[in-house]
Amino acid sequence: MVFAVNNTSSPWSSVSKKIGDVSSMREAMEKANVNYSIVKEPLCRTDGSVIPNHFGVMREDTGQVFDTVKNSWQPLQNVDAFNFFDPMIEEGLMTVDSVGAIKGGERMFITCKINQPPMTIVGDDIINPYMLLLNSHNAKSSIRVGFIPIRLSCTNQLPSIMRNGASQILRIRHSRSPKDSLEGLREVLNLAAGEFQGTQEQLQFLASRPITYSRTREYIKTVLGIEEEDKDIPTRSLNIIETIVALSENGRGNDVAGIRGTFYAATMAFNEYINYYSGRNVDTRMESLWLGKNAVLNSKALTMALEMAS
Repeated sequence: MVFAVNNTSSPWSSVSKKIGDVSSMREAMEKANVNYSIVKEPLCRTDGSVIPNHFGVMREDTGQVFDTVKNSWQPLQNVDAFNFFDPMIEEGLMTVDSVGAIKGGERMFITCKINQPPMTIVGDDIINPYMLLLNSHNAKSSIRVGFIPIRLSCTNQLPSIMRNGASQILRIRHSRSPKDSLEGLREVLNLAAGEFQGTQEQLQFLASRPITYSRTREYIKTVLGIEEEDKDIPTRSLNIIETIVALSENGRGNDVAGIRGTFYAATMAFNEYINYYSGRNVDTRMESLWLGKNAVLNSKALTMALEMAS
């Protein structure tokens, strides 16, 4: 199986807009035409009477309702959440890459490239440091800010493998003053970016370790938690395994000398699958990659590769 490669796109390109040179997050959002507002509207019974202390979280321009909340919940407008990045943009520490939304705007996101040297794994295989901010307009989710490495040849979002908690997506609950909470994140994110180069040695190690076809299948099954023999594996799961095996040989950036046939290629194949092919659509795929099951599998894939290659 051979997959078409389009290195100009990203897993989220269909739900976002690439942003050029801007001086603020407000300008980036206006350029992407996504500077919508969130309002909290009272909920009413069928007879027209208001339900006390219950509100609908609504996108003002489309009228789409995302969730129901109580009075203590306060919306954090996208422009206020993203203003956190303005000082870093002004100082040239980062550049806005893309702005987008999934689930009708219930989740708004931005990716920013951190302006520091990339890591080189093998030859021209380059990984750049990015930051991701998610602002979710519902009662259960929080504002999340994280550090993500992105592979240039495929724009896959890789799991961070730093040695401390700074690499994890950080959470801030909606409160009466959420903007105040965001102010304290800069030091943590700077620490995460500073440790970016610490991942290079581990990825280069994976690229130095050869892997056979049978070992690749074993690796994929282990990450997916599949213990059955191939003849007993359900067709859907078997198709996933075969897809990832094919990506390890012909996937984005994996078919070049020094990468193909290594644990690095197998790891990047799994990563490419959950970035581009997993899920019913781009909304469910990105939500799972950032916040759900595939976020866990993304990290597990890298951890298992390091263990099996040692």
